[in-house]
Amino acid sequence: MQKNDRVPIMMLSELSKEDINEITCLVFGDDLTQKEQADLIFVFGGTNPGIWQAAYKAYSDGIAERILIAGGLSPNGRKHYAWDLGDIPESVGIKHKLVELGVPANNILCEVNSSNSYENVVFSKAVYGLSNLRNIAVVCRSYSAGRQCRTIDKQLGGSVRITPFTFEAKQHPDEAPISRHNWLKSERSYKFVIGEFLKIIKYGSYGHLTEANINSGRLIDYAKLQV
Repeated sequence: MQKNDRVPIMMLSELSKEDINEITCLVFGDDLTQKEQADLIFVFGGTNPGIWQAAYKAYSDGIAERILIAGGLSPNGRKHYAWDLGDIPESVGIKHKLVELGVPANNILCEVNSSNSYENVVFSKAVYGLSNLRNIAVVCRSYSAGRQCRTIDKQLGGSVRITPFTFEAKQHPDEAPISRHNWLKSERSYKFVIGEFLKIIKYGSYGHLTEANINSGRLIDYAKLQV
C-alpha cells in the first residue's frame, strides 16, 4: 500500500472483486435506468458543460419544472476548458446556458455563495428550504453521485427521496469519460475514484453526509489509515 500526497492510492492488485464492486456502488450510487418525476431538479455547481446538458435533459424529459442550481465562485479558480463565461458564479453561468437552451428563466433559482458540495446543500436549504419536498432529482457527475446524494440525504434528515440524474464527465480531455464500467482502465480514473471513496468516508465522519456502511474489512482498514 502506498500513499500519494495528492491522492491516497491502494494498489489495484490489493483489491478483491468484492472490494471493487463495493467501491463502485458507493462512489457511483445506484445504477438506475428509470428516472422518476420529482418536485425539484437540484443541480450541483461546476463548469463542465455536461452539467447544463444533463439539467436540460432532466427538464425536457419532464422530471420537474423547477430547477435550483447551487454554486458560487470556485475556491481554486480552476474551470473546465470549455467554460466561456469568465469569473461569474457557477450557478449563474449554468442558468445562462439553460436559458439559451430554452428553459424559462423564471423556472430557475440560483444559490451563488457556496464553494463546495456541502455548502451547495446547506446554503440552498437555508435560502430556499428543501425539507418540505418529497423527491429531488440530483444532477451531478456520475462519479460524484454517491458523495453528493449522501450530502443531500444527510442535510435534509433523510426525509426526501433522492434520485440521481447523472452524466459521465472527463477528468482529462484525452481520456474517456469516467463511468462505473471503465474506472479501472486508466491510472488517472482509478486514482480519482479511490479519492472519491475516501471523501465519502472522510466527510461522513465530519457529519457532512450520510455515513457509508462498508462490509470489506480491507476497505475499512484502508479508510482508517488514509483519512
